[in-house]
Amino acid sequence: MYGNRSSEIEGDSLQAAAGHVGRCLRPNGEASESEWKDAYWGETNVLVSWAESNRLVIPLCNVVGRSRHDGAEHGVWYNEGLGRWFKLTHRGKFGGIPELGYALDKKSQGWRKEFILRQGTPGEYLVRMTLGNQLFGDDVQLEGVVQDNEHARVLISQGHIEGKAPNPEEINTFMINSGFLSAPDFAWYNPSSGIAAFDALARNFLRTSDGDILPIDLILTPVEGRLREYFKEVT
Repeated sequence: MYGNRSSEIEGDSLQAAAGHVGRCLRPNGEASESEWKDAYWGETNVLVSWAESNRLVIPLCNVVGRSRHDGAEHGVWYNEGLGRWFKLTHRGKFGGIPELGYALDKKSQGWRKEFILRQGTPGEYLVRMTLGNQLFGDDVQLEGVVQDNEHARVLISQGHIEGKAPNPEEINTFMINSGFLSAPDFAWYNPSSGIAAFDALARNFLRTSDGDILPIDLILTPVEGRLREYFKEVT
């Protein structure tokens, strides 16, 4: 709709992009600030090159000004004719990726572990979107890559779903039945896959008229290193 899709891509372009750019991801998911910057720009260049090769580059003028709502991660607008929500990443940002940090507990005056969000890289963002499709049958599609000066921005779309927010008990039952174990701070961990789900609040789920529970905006990420050890301790 906003660019020219290539006939060379067979199947899911989102999964293809995640697989291509995901080869650049760090093995343990942890990095210093300088390493993160290197990863960000390296993955950006790989993503733009891949999009150019597959005719998935969208001119900035095709999407600028379309957003009707600016969320934390995307500018968002709805296409009624297609029944889809379009989401464009903000310039220079690819969502948040949780890491393990520490905070001072006001009651005990001691340090406690907690999740902190750092800026994600293009590869981490694409993997995260792909996991939603694979684990929960989400309908996220990659529409293309928008080059905004030196930055790349990703345009995805998601089918509209009618529903209401479920209650906490319904969310808990759904996550447990999906193989996840409960962890602090609205996080869940699947020990079989090594995938963690964050921000599992009611606003990020829908209950359809058929009673199905659908996650729509969870932060999903493979966990390694200290974060994986933490989940083993608390679940």
